[in-house]
Order: sequence, then structure tokens, then C-alpha cells
Amino acid sequence: MEIHNPLQLLPLMSNMKLKEQPKVPCQMETEVDRISNLPGHIIDKILSLVTLRDAVRTCILSSVNFEKTFLLSTVSIGLYVNIGNDHELTLGTTSKLIKFFASLPSIQRLEIQSFFLKFLAADMVPRRLPSACMDLNYLSLRIYFNDMDECLAALCILRSSPCLLELELLARPDEQPAPKGVAKNLQEEDYQNCFFTQLRFVKIAGIFGVPRELNFINFLLANSPMLERMTVKPATQDGGWEMLKELLRFRRASVHAEIIYLDP
Repeated sequence: MEIHNPLQLLPLMSNMKLKEQPKVPCQMETEVDRISNLPGHIIDKILSLVTLRDAVRTCILSSVNFEKTFLLSTVSIGLYVNIGNDHELTLGTTSKLIKFFASLPSIQRLEIQSFFLKFLAADMVPRRLPSACMDLNYLSLRIYFNDMDECLAALCILRSSPCLLELELLARPDEQPAPKGVAKNLQEEDYQNCFFTQLRFVKIAGIFGVPRELNFINFLLANSPMLERMTVKPATQDGGWEMLKELLRFRRASVHAEIIYLDP
């Protein structure tokens, strides 16, 4: 049977014992309880297919034990809610970054979409994860470069991914930019101790050429000795020539690295 929606598996579990209903059950809680009782490999399959929007709507994040996701190798996850106003979306009291990656020790391909990086960066962000993501070779991040916490979270993930081969950074414009003079700037020490000895390909899209975006690009070029190609696609043609000149001035750790500039 071909499964397009992971929740299609739930009717097959009709003989499983349900947990006691709370006084105010969240939507589809009986189905989520069934997920919690499934074997680990079936939970892996469901979590690899379901979007976080459905997971939040059905309370999967609070009901499924993330310790059962150790065998997941590919995850694409996004959050399509107002992070700033929803304080109930949490994976626990410890660092969200640490807890999220602790549940995915075998991850090979990871896509963090929409506002999920902002969610992971909402509390304490370590410089490096306790355990490196040794199998992670592809990473895609949707990031708002003007949010320092998101940038620090991205740096934490990158420091903890020594075998990364391919990186995609998709700039996310924010609905309410921070007032001028309020945003903090990343310091030189924030970029230290982060080398990409295996990174071959980088794709960056949706940028406007602001200093923090260019500093991040400069950092990647200067610390990727095996880089073969970096593709940059801005969000608009405005200032494109100046951005290109700036990119070509950056020092490259790899003598073979080429920068490909694509029109928006």
C-alpha cells in the first residue's frame, strides 16, 4: 500500500490500547497516542513524512518520544506558525538544538525549513553540539540573517557537522525587521573554530547583500579548503553588480573554488 499521508497508518492500529483521555484533549489525540505505541521503525517512517505543521496541530511533538527516532537518515522539517506568540511549542526545558539533534544521531540529509531554525534558536544556543553529526552530509537551512540567534544556531549546527559535503542557505525575509541600531552583530570569535574540511558545494539564495549575509559568505569561503563551487542567487537585481564585486574580493581557502552568480 502506497502511503501519501502518514496519518493513513492510524486506522490500521484499531486494536491498540489508547491512553486515558485528558480533560481537554487536543485534536486527534487518540491517533497520536497510537503513534506513541508503535514500533520504533514505524515511528521513524511517520516522522520522516509528516510536516511539523501537522505535528503541532495533532500534538505529535508532545506525545511522541523522540528517543525512538535514532534510525532516521533523512528529515525535512518546517514550522509555519507565529513563533514569537506561541509559547507552548517546545521540545523540553533543555536546549532545543541539543534535544532535537540528540534524537537524530544517524541523520544524513536535513532540511530545516520555514521558521523552524528560529524555533530551535529560541533558548540557549551552544557553540557546538555535545555529539557531532558524523553522518550528516547535506544540510539546507532557511535562515533570517538579521537574527543573531538564528545565525548562532546555524553556526552551532555547522561546527557540529564535520562531514558536511553540501550546504544550502535560503535567506528568509522577516515580517517585522528589527529597528535600526537594535540588532546585535556577530563578533569575530563567533566564527572561530569552524572549519569545513569536506564541504564541496554551497548554494545561497534570496540574499540582499547586507553586511551580515556577506560576512557569512566570507566566513564559508575562508574556511572551506575543499570547496568546488558556491552558487549565489540574490533576491533582487538592485545592487547586484556591487554584490558580485564584493564576492569576488573575498579570500578563498580553496584554490579550485568558483563562484557562480545567478540573476534573481
